[in-house]
Amino acid sequence: MINLKGAKTLRHFSEALIPYLGLFKDNLEIIQIHASPASIDEDIALLDYAKKTIRPRKFLIHRPDELLLRPSLKKFFEEYPQEKLIFLGDLIFKDAFWNARKAHSQVFAHPFFDFTLPYKLNTKFIVGAYTNWGEMRKLEHYLELVKEISKIDKGKIFAFMIGGTLDGQPLPNLCNEIIISTNRFTPHFNVQLYHLNGEKRFGESSGSLHRGISVPVIFEANGMERIESMKVIKIDADAELREINYKKAAEQICELAQKGLEKVLEYNYRQALQNTTERFVRSII
Repeated sequence: MINLKGAKTLRHFSEALIPYLGLFKDNLEIIQIHASPASIDEDIALLDYAKKTIRPRKFLIHRPDELLLRPSLKKFFEEYPQEKLIFLGDLIFKDAFWNARKAHSQVFAHPFFDFTLPYKLNTKFIVGAYTNWGEMRKLEHYLELVKEISKIDKGKIFAFMIGGTLDGQPLPNLCNEIIISTNRFTPHFNVQLYHLNGEKRFGESSGSLHRGISVPVIFEANGMERIESMKVIKIDADAELREINYKKAAEQICELAQKGLEKVLEYNYRQALQNTTERFVRSII
């Protein structure tokens, strides 16, 4: 029997996997550690549980970079260095702690939960995201990118739209140019510019980039462009996110929209079909 455990903050991820667990009769527990601010107490409880059970298990680490910042979580993996680990990207092995555990770690592509294709808004391509702003994404980064795109586009082919929450609260109106959506949507260019404490983030394996088919616009997303063979736009930036080349990224977005966005979306759609939740569970087993 396959048993899946994880904090409530991983509800959507867990619910996507659960239907496929019954396909297997293996004796295995998959213990998910989120390491988000809202999951710490549940993560600690799961690790305490792991100390008391001898059942075969693997640990799926969702935010391995954040985990290292939380002594209460890191301590377990210091005390149990031979645990079998699963990661959703490989850039985290840049860190010496996880690299020392690479021999008994597995890396699998993040599964896609939704294969919805983006729609145009009044004949315009959408640049934006429906996501939780504030914790890992700065609105300022998005606004700077919009500014550079607008200089080139001048309102001709792009619409700018965002949705979700800002630090848990409804998004405020920003300017007339940016539409605030109360409904989830799939943009053509999904802007997910992750940071961790203000610096470029290497350990985030984005769930937001796996709900719908898009062209991800990122600083980094744990190597997804290689691991999942996805076409993305990476914004050049230094590690401290002090020097960010929004202008170059805006030019790439505009050029792609004018010369082949449909082909890239079709390509990303085909690649996404290779990363289903069923395939993900089979890989773990």
